Formats: sequence, C-alpha cells, structure tokens
Amino acid sequence: TCRPIIRRLLMASSDADIQAEMEMEDDFMEELQDRERLIIEKDKALAAKDKALTAKDKTIEEKDKALEEKNKVIEEEKKVIEEKDKLIKELQKQLAKSQL
Repeated sequence: TCRPIIRRLLMASSDADIQAEMEMEDDFMEELQDRERLIIEKDKALAAKDKALTAKDKTIEEKDKALEEKNKVIEEEKKVIEEKDKLIKELQKQLAKSQL
C-alpha cells in the first residue's frame, strides 16, 4: 500500500536514467494490470454465458420430455380411436345381420 508512495519519492530523488527506467516499469505494470482486469472480465462473461447455456439446455430437455409425454398421449388416443373404430365396425356388422 505504501510502495507506490515510496517508489515516487525514490523517483524524485534518483537520476534521470533511473527515473526513465522506473517510468517504463510503471507503464509495464499498468499494462499487466489492465490485461489482468480484461481477463477477469472475459472470464466473468464466459461464466455468465455458460450459465445461460446450461439453463437453455435444461429448458430444452424439459421441452423434449414434455413432447415425449404428448407423443405418448397421442399414441394412446390413437389406440383408443382404433378400438372404437373396431367396435363401431363390429356393431355395424351385428346391426346388418339383425336386419336380415
């Protein structure tokens, strides 16, 4: 915490070559910190996107399950209709025989 202040005091008392070198070091450290902040921001953004993708995947899975259930219901209804059709045909045959 006190390092930047001490560093500045040393710069003020040093010769020009040392001051120039220290300024380059400061610039380099600032660039490193900027890059580190950028990486952290990108990591956070990626984590948020991963979370969103996971949520979408879960939603898709739920929709797939719902579709499977609907398809099962439709198949069961088709079977019921087929049974009813068979029963109707049988009743029509019985009715035709009884009218003869």
